[in-house]
Amino acid sequence: MAQNKYRKYEFEGTFKCGHEGTVTQGGYTREYAEDSADYIFEHEECPECIKKKKELEHKEMAEKAKKDANKLGFPELTGTPKQIQWAESIRKDFYEQFNKFMDELDVYDVLEILERRGERAFVLIPNNRNKLEEFIKSNDIYDLEDEKKLFDEIYDEFKKNIATVTMNFLEDIEYSFIYINNRDIIKSFYSFANYLILHMDEKYLRTRDEKVEDEVIEELQEEIKEEQLVVPENYNDQICEIEVREDEINLSTPKDEEIIDFVKSKLYTWDYKNKTWHKYIDTTNNKNDVVAELGNYLLNLGYGVRFNGVGIEVQNMAVKGEFEKENPRKIYISKDRKILRIYWSWEERGFYEEAKRISGAVWSRKNGCMEIPIKSYKQILDFAEINDFIFSSKAMEIIKAYEKLLEDKKQEITKVEKDKKKIEKMLEDFDPDLLKELTDD
Repeated sequence: MAQNKYRKYEFEGTFKCGHEGTVTQGGYTREYAEDSADYIFEHEECPECIKKKKELEHKEMAEKAKKDANKLGFPELTGTPKQIQWAESIRKDFYEQFNKFMDELDVYDVLEILERRGERAFVLIPNNRNKLEEFIKSNDIYDLEDEKKLFDEIYDEFKKNIATVTMNFLEDIEYSFIYINNRDIIKSFYSFANYLILHMDEKYLRTRDEKVEDEVIEELQEEIKEEQLVVPENYNDQICEIEVREDEINLSTPKDEEIIDFVKSKLYTWDYKNKTWHKYIDTTNNKNDVVAELGNYLLNLGYGVRFNGVGIEVQNMAVKGEFEKENPRKIYISKDRKILRIYWSWEERGFYEEAKRISGAVWSRKNGCMEIPIKSYKQILDFAEINDFIFSSKAMEIIKAYEKLLEDKKQEITKVEKDKKKIEKMLEDFDPDLLKELTDD
């Protein structure tokens, strides 16, 4: 007799919540799979209701955490809604752990920490550090009263300083991603204290209840990824990722010649190590406009785009096409402030001959630009005005400083020339007889 194979079956039905849907259930027979599916329909809510219930629970937790944070004077966090929700939960748990730690900490705990960590932990008792070191060297010749006084002072200072560092941290951090990216350190006060004193013994740390439920973290991570992803109507089932930091953009995409041509035209460079397109955001650009233009181009090609490091407003700019297009025609100054560098899109090859006519111009194959000495700045200003090139703020600052230097030198030379002419005139009008009269005695 042939053995039944394990198969998956789909069943239609009504869930406990009253909504209809489909359940995929496996079994060696259809009857067994159907019984399992019937049990699910009878006892469980539909996936959408489960998702909404979890979102509501997360929202209520976040609202409570936000109210508590406002009462304590902590700053309002920035980021996407899901990032803020997650970060507020981390901050709330961290603060509760901090209070528990401070309530339970006694002088013997402090002394144990200092003994285990030695000088590494002395950073938290700067005022009593020398006294403690002297006590250790004294070979216990202190009397009991002095010893108790010293230990009490150390305890008070340790507790005060660790509280000050913690509250400063909580009052200064405004960005959700700092809490999220550093959650292994700040997910509980115990791990934060461990970081401060450079890793206390694991035995000491194991007494804490510091971990956020893995399931909740994974759900929030997925929700954040969903929130960051924008999908066009002509979605091709492929995703590009834009990661934005303070002054740079990294782009990860499937291999596509159209994308390569576009990013090259916008002066992105290929990062061989990380396999991404990379670009520094300088003062000639508005960061949000640059990101929105890139995202808009990718969306129009049919790619889904995950925006990491920017808010929803930038996603909306990309979707609606509401941004100022970046001008790839740019002029920068070299680090030694002696050379102006002219960049343009590789598509606009006509600028090569025109830029080459500027005095001292040399093409740099290494930097992919025309390099021109600062002394030719007037020609560069004319070139930029005629061809719609823009200067970086540093380049314009150096040009103005150089221009002022030349003007000051010119005035100095003019003054010398005037003084020279004045002296010559005096010599012409000089009466030799006057010299004779002055020398006669």
